[in-house]
Amino acid sequence: MAVIGELDSLIVNEHPHSDPVTGAAHAWGHHCQIGMLLGATTALASQE
Repeated sequence: MAVIGELDSLIVNEHPHSDPVTGAAHAWGHHCQIGMLLGATTALASQE
């Protein structure tokens, strides 16, 4: 079984939390992917 997620960034200069130097921001739903990965990890770890 493989559970894959990603946390990359895009250049979004106008995003309020983008990096002031590079303009990179994690602004495209990656927080949902991380949440799903944490949920899958919790469910798999609780199996007996």
